[in-house]
Amino acid sequence: MRRFYESQNIHTSGESFHSVDVLFPEYGCGVAIAASLFLAFITVGYFFRSYKQWRYLKQGPERRHVLEPPKNNPINQIQADKALYHKLQNLSSYPECLPQARIRLLELLNRTVHEALTAQSNENTILSISEYSPEALHTFLNNTARATGRKFEQYTARRKEGGSREMLPTFEYAKYWIRKAAPVKYVDGSWLGGIHRLTTTHDDHRAASRVAWQILSEELGDGDLGKNHVAVYKQLVNTTGSSSIGLGHESRFISDVHNPNQEPQVWTAGVSQLLISLFPEEMLPEILGFNMAYECLPCHLLITIQELKELKLDPYYFILHVSIDNGHSGHAAMGAAAVTKYMDSLKTEQEMKVAWKRIQVGYMMAEGLTTTPTPITGLDRKVEKIFKDKCETAKPMHTFCKGNIGGAGGFGKSLSQWLDPERFDDWGLVFVKTIADSRWVAKGNPLESKLVKELKWGGRMFGAYTSDEVRAIEKWISGMKVKDTFPESRDAYKTFTGNDILSIPLPSFDYAIQPPSQRLNTKLGLQNLSSYHDLLEPQLPANITGLSSSILGTLLMLSATPFEYFPSYPSHVSTSEGMAAIRTLRALYGFPPGDGLCAGMDEVNRLPDDVIGVIELGRRLGGKKPPEIRIDTMLGRLCDYVTKLSRFPTEEVSRLLGCQIGFVSCVLTRESGLWYGAKGKRLASIETKAMEDIGARIMEAWHELLMALTEKASRIKWEEVVEGWDVIVSSILKIVQTLDEGEVRKPIKGCNRQLQQTGSRMGLMKGAWAVHYTDDIRGRLSRRHTQSFNTS
Repeated sequence: MRRFYESQNIHTSGESFHSVDVLFPEYGCGVAIAASLFLAFITVGYFFRSYKQWRYLKQGPERRHVLEPPKNNPINQIQADKALYHKLQNLSSYPECLPQARIRLLELLNRTVHEALTAQSNENTILSISEYSPEALHTFLNNTARATGRKFEQYTARRKEGGSREMLPTFEYAKYWIRKAAPVKYVDGSWLGGIHRLTTTHDDHRAASRVAWQILSEELGDGDLGKNHVAVYKQLVNTTGSSSIGLGHESRFISDVHNPNQEPQVWTAGVSQLLISLFPEEMLPEILGFNMAYECLPCHLLITIQELKELKLDPYYFILHVSIDNGHSGHAAMGAAAVTKYMDSLKTEQEMKVAWKRIQVGYMMAEGLTTTPTPITGLDRKVEKIFKDKCETAKPMHTFCKGNIGGAGGFGKSLSQWLDPERFDDWGLVFVKTIADSRWVAKGNPLESKLVKELKWGGRMFGAYTSDEVRAIEKWISGMKVKDTFPESRDAYKTFTGNDILSIPLPSFDYAIQPPSQRLNTKLGLQNLSSYHDLLEPQLPANITGLSSSILGTLLMLSATPFEYFPSYPSHVSTSEGMAAIRTLRALYGFPPGDGLCAGMDEVNRLPDDVIGVIELGRRLGGKKPPEIRIDTMLGRLCDYVTKLSRFPTEEVSRLLGCQIGFVSCVLTRESGLWYGAKGKRLASIETKAMEDIGARIMEAWHELLMALTEKASRIKWEEVVEGWDVIVSSILKIVQTLDEGEVRKPIKGCNRQLQQTGSRMGLMKGAWAVHYTDDIRGRLSRRHTQSFNTS
């Protein structure tokens, strides 16, 4: 720029440099006008933004949506739990919440342990088993199931004698209850989300974590969106007209505008499930205990089904949990089996003693945190009657009241609408609960409640309520007090178990993830990779010989990592991409293909030798986990890249898919060339067949989404898929070249080389959406894709 000014005889200092006319003599006036308009635009924008902020603040706290508790105000535990609930389901965006999350987990553990230890009797609790034995555990769980049966029999007897519905008295209240219970239902299974990963489960404990992961898989529908529990509950919520609340991971779900929900019990229970999943390695005993308690059938589930049926609302979500959680072959039996397998894996009596106490703690936490909305009380009924008696007189007097009680999304109504005498019988209890959650009521503090102030001298409703009615309302508000702190429970968990949660390292997120080597993409170019079929034929050296079995085993084990964080977020997973990721993990972990049924205890009873997943195969070859590999090697850098990227399952789904396809095309098939002449241990023929079946199942899982990708109808981004694939292929090539363990010859298409050379398999090559087909998979899939094969 200075040279330009000097060539035009313009000085770069003094007034001449700042003169528009001197710099742009032929455009000076136009530039000045444009600059003035730009400044005017900026000024108007600033004042408009300030006006919007002023309007936002004028709305009042009940109409704002903030993730943090209001500043300069006492921390409201409900709001804090709601914020944490959102952040833990979007953890990569809020990693700073992890210290707070660890403290909140410790608070809940301390509280529930203290309450259980100070209870009047421990005769019928998990604490009655002072010393673990499989027989004692089996007896305890059977007794618990029988007690639930007796409670339901008593409920049935009350109903037969003419008793009314006890949980869901009216149709409108049932819809309200379904919406209020959503925070727990939208994280269904999340407490198991971190287990059975490559890096978070010790080899000795994989038999136990495998059983628990099968439970998680069934909670997620085994990769079938129609059977996914979050999706099933979402359908129920939608039928009640509450679709506007969104899903659990969305910001509107915790908004007091879109989803007015101040039920402390459900938010605390929901966030507890997310919290305990954060430490799958360090707190595996607590997770298994929590799971065992949670999968036991509670009486309220049976009552909910009966009362929803009577109200003509679909009870299938709850029926599903009664049937799938049964104590014979379902999740209750599997939860106990996971605990038994874990205890059997411990080597000393002292280890078993400590582990059993920690399992008891997890069980106590699940038992101690109520998962349903606050039940209807006698005071609720009394206040409902007071309001009902006022309806006829009060309705016309509030015609011009514009205030909305209950939020947006069709949940709120004006006071005149709420007090409609013809409808109040159906939604009276909803009104009582709704006004309790509004700014009219300060829970536990009637003197600070706007409602009570309006009923007394100086208020607009003074004299409209009798003194007895006012006192009843004050008593009702006093009974709402929620205890936020439990100082008496301090250190209860540590004293009982000897474990210190605050010493557990927090998960980390690396936002500057660098590829481990120079990518091949600069040579190949995106133009040479026009469809995902091309990704199945990477350019690798031909006739690679002598690659060590330990490296091959490590690569096999690493292939299990790209999607391993998906199950941690059940709400995020309830999508087509999420279901494909679950089916991928099932294949990689050695679970059989889905047949539309629940495996249940069949999976528990499988022999260890029948479990053939990539981690087991890798270990048999001498493979290592990422933390066991030196980071300064190419293999170490590749492990570091994939494991760090996997922590961003939703943001990086396309790159992770590319990584997974890279492993399929290079590692999960003998035809890539990596396996020829391998040194050391070798896979048996049946293991090789199983490995290639895994690759085929992975490509089957993503086939429809990848086909939609070519039709521009998928949320998967093609360029990022290629980038992820390219990182894996180029890194493996670099490993081969660095080790110099094979003769590097002219690259040829390695993955489908044998397919090209074998005329009888040309039909399979044309399909090109799996690396290798066994006879059973070929027959199972060819019927569905014959047309695509013929047109390829």
